[in-house]
Amino acid sequence: MHCFLESPFSCLPDYMHSNPYWNQTLNFGNEGWLWEMEMINELGANFPAISDEIMMKLLAIQDRERVLDIGGGDNCFSRADVITDAFPYMNAHRSGRSMAATTGNGKEFVQCFAEDLPFEDNSFDVAYSRAVFEHTIDPAAACREMMRVARRGYIETPAPLCEYLGGHPTHRWIVWVEKFPNQQPTLVFRRKPFCCAPFSYLLRGNWFADKDFQFKWEWKYRNIIATQFAWEGSFQFRVEDSSSYHGIDYDDPHQSAVAHLDAAICSMQYGDVPDMINLPDIETTLSQQPDWALAHNTKGCILWGARRRREAHEFFGTANKLEPDNPIYLHNFMLQTSPSNTADCVLQVMPETMVDIHFSELERCCVTLPEIEQGLDLLLSGVHKTGGSPKMQEIRRRLAVLQDSIGSESLLHATKVNSVA
Repeated sequence: MHCFLESPFSCLPDYMHSNPYWNQTLNFGNEGWLWEMEMINELGANFPAISDEIMMKLLAIQDRERVLDIGGGDNCFSRADVITDAFPYMNAHRSGRSMAATTGNGKEFVQCFAEDLPFEDNSFDVAYSRAVFEHTIDPAAACREMMRVARRGYIETPAPLCEYLGGHPTHRWIVWVEKFPNQQPTLVFRRKPFCCAPFSYLLRGNWFADKDFQFKWEWKYRNIIATQFAWEGSFQFRVEDSSSYHGIDYDDPHQSAVAHLDAAICSMQYGDVPDMINLPDIETTLSQQPDWALAHNTKGCILWGARRRREAHEFFGTANKLEPDNPIYLHNFMLQTSPSNTADCVLQVMPETMVDIHFSELERCCVTLPEIEQGLDLLLSGVHKTGGSPKMQEIRRRLAVLQDSIGSESLLHATKVNSVA
């Protein structure tokens, strides 16, 4: 499925074409770092969706207009008059973050699913949704509901590149935009073909550890890591979900537990992801698979690293009790809990038999190998400490295996356009 970008504005709704803000150069400064970015980059128009102020200008939202944020959760669109969320008390989808800041800011909050919005037709001028549609159970229904209640809108999800190199265990869908010359763009959803991330979330920690990488990920090249889709009136979509190929069923407790455990182990294995991110993942796993020794050992390692030694010892003990013949669990259980003890615990990685992704499955992904290389080059250019790191060496090794397995010229349902309006 080829996609072609005719011009940076070829996919934008008409009302956006003449917006002078696309010609702006943005400048940023933070803790001694200075950055700048153009609103048009190598992939075309780039929506800096992390900035509500800029998004209000690009979407031409007027003071009198009524705005809905679908799935705003803990990080709602500040211009929204109404915010919805399906899981106000379940934080696994938000990596443990609370919704208190949203529900206490005076905005109207409605608990509902994106697939069933309790509003009249055309109740809103603008519907906005960021990092939500990849979670939906029925994305087709969510698309229809968004068009029903609003006159125009904006959808942003992780791009395929992000799902493979960053991603999140709760995501059900890989989302991209299909665009052919002289045709309307189509928002495409394909069920995510893995529980365990094929690149082990290798770039997830860079976001926390490297400010330059974080700027490129969130701002300068956001349209590389995010599928961005603005629309007016209506839009086309397609859902590709078939029993003929393997895809995650997040409603299956075992698959969900595996996905969250994989995220926690990978984050610890390759470092730089805070404990507050890892803990909700492992707690979700244990809530679904309470007798899984590997999960207890992983939580013990997280707590040990956070210097919560006595709590860690309890989980090491449970892992050892469940699998007394495992030498790693015995070693960790025998560690002294004294604060002066500098010994390290041992993290056991996910066994090979549980890593469900086969490289042939990547034929179903929505990005080509050259595009992965291009994305890495743009995101990591100038990030000197990352380029030669063990993380990058591992990414390059896996890319080489992919290239040998399926060929570098194999088109994997490629998209040339992640930023579309």
